[in-house]
Amino acid sequence: MTKRAVAVLAAVLTFAGSAFAANFLLTKTAETTSTVTLSYPAQAGADGYRYYAPGTVSGSACDGTRVARTFDVAKLSVRFAKVPSGTYCVEAIVLTPVGAAQYPAVTPPTGDVQPPSAPPNLVFSLVTQNGLTLGWGDSTDNVAVTNYRIYRDAVLIGQGPGSSGGFANTWADTNLVCNTSYVYGVEAQDTAGNTSVRSTAAVTTAACSGPPPPPPSNASVFLAPAGNDSNPCTQPSPCRTLTRGYAAVASGGTVELGDGFYPCVTLSGSKQVTFSAAAGSRPWVACNSTIRGLYSDGFSLQFVNAANITMNGIYAAGVEWKEGTGVHDITFNDVHVTCLSNDTAHFQLWGGLCNAKIEGAAVNLTMNGGEVGPTIDNELGSYPGSSRIMGGSNIVLNGVTFHHNEREPGGHSECLMIEGGNPVKVINSRFLSCNTYNIFITCFPCANGSYGSQPDNILIENNYFGPGPQYYAIELRDTNPRTRVDYRYNTFYKFVGVGPGYGDFRGNIIAHSGGCPGSGYTVKYNVWGDDLGRTCGDSTNISVPSSSFTTDGAGYDLATGHLGSASAAIGRGDPTDFPATDIDGQTRPIGAVDAGADER
Repeated sequence: MTKRAVAVLAAVLTFAGSAFAANFLLTKTAETTSTVTLSYPAQAGADGYRYYAPGTVSGSACDGTRVARTFDVAKLSVRFAKVPSGTYCVEAIVLTPVGAAQYPAVTPPTGDVQPPSAPPNLVFSLVTQNGLTLGWGDSTDNVAVTNYRIYRDAVLIGQGPGSSGGFANTWADTNLVCNTSYVYGVEAQDTAGNTSVRSTAAVTTAACSGPPPPPPSNASVFLAPAGNDSNPCTQPSPCRTLTRGYAAVASGGTVELGDGFYPCVTLSGSKQVTFSAAAGSRPWVACNSTIRGLYSDGFSLQFVNAANITMNGIYAAGVEWKEGTGVHDITFNDVHVTCLSNDTAHFQLWGGLCNAKIEGAAVNLTMNGGEVGPTIDNELGSYPGSSRIMGGSNIVLNGVTFHHNEREPGGHSECLMIEGGNPVKVINSRFLSCNTYNIFITCFPCANGSYGSQPDNILIENNYFGPGPQYYAIELRDTNPRTRVDYRYNTFYKFVGVGPGYGDFRGNIIAHSGGCPGSGYTVKYNVWGDDLGRTCGDSTNISVPSSSFTTDGAGYDLATGHLGSASAAIGRGDPTDFPATDIDGQTRPIGAVDAGADER
């Protein structure tokens, strides 16, 4: 059987230099009960063929229904399904491009084009409510790594050459928000400017402690750095100094401080007054905002014969409650005693060096939240870098972060020195990167048998004592053997030097035990990091390898002191004697009571 076929060119296509046979023959080459196979001669210049079965479809040179097509020009036969009547058709087709675009050849780059490796091992340390240190390992490069770029939440915040030699690259970030998650990134660059893939890691700052930020002020007296003390101290016409603000405000009133620096001040008087930072501001009480300065003992904020004063959200370069002057009922909420002035500038004060000092017969002094640090010791033979409690009663430090205590070579300095006071509470606080000790409890006259102003009835509870250059977490020395110190539910990274005295040593984690408290202490439900297996004589204590608490992992978080899911301290607290909350304010217990400052 032979059928007629036509060769066509669609009107939208062009084809030059070739023509198809007006009619070419289809020849039957095979047949079954249901199919018929037809062959056809090759058509010069064709790009392919379309196949039509009998039917009626307009728009084609073939009458019929298109059932297939091929661009295999060597295919010269097709098998159709049999139909009772009609015409089979094969159409030769041509595809011609209708447009084109060009791009010049790209010259291959020359020189160093290999980027450094991505910085490895991003880790965080010294994580506080408003700061942290980011560390990373060395990148490698075929030539040399010359720079690292540091990002916070995808925004470049700094860069520098870093250091060689393993894990020596660090970046300290400050002015963060408590209990907030951030994503940090680090890129490496080489001498040719090639940039590595960015390595990233997430971190959450320490939980917020102390009272919430003050609500919108209902202040009646207003201060501003650009104000004038001859003004009426209104919001449109603010005054300049805290002394003028105290004089202008009525008892029970509030003085609001705007953002910026205020002169050093000594406050005296007994009326009930609150000094509060304006919303979103950071008011600094400092002797000099740009250079080293000195005020009295180096304290920019002093209380002499002062009572019934509350401070909210204030920054100060040193605070002193003056000895023997009847200071009482002073409360600090979220107050920052620090050398850091703002996001970019730094200043230091010689002498007091940004610390806090409580002297004499001060009564009812409370610090909720906030920070003390950095503090700096530059006077050999004394203790000016230490924040000191030298006397008084009802002293409470609650939720305070003590950090970055520095000293000159040969000096002696700690984050907190307790030389007097009865009672004294240090609770829910964090001690990070202190120097000689985190806390030094001592009584210098006691060494000579004079116990008149000794510290006594000290409670150390729910605190985290983190890594740092300090020798011990706490050193108790040269005190009266009758001095009572209770250590309850703390997490100690380093050894606790429990000297003479007595008290309750309960529910603590001691990553490096170093030994047991003396016979005057009740020692129960503690978890010792002790490779010698010591449990200090009571079956409620347990001993685990020190490595389980001194490295990050499932047991313990070095940056925050929080317990991991596999910590040996989970469920090891005293089931009948424990604080109502943990260091973060979380209710205890959750299931069984955990040892240490954190309730998981």
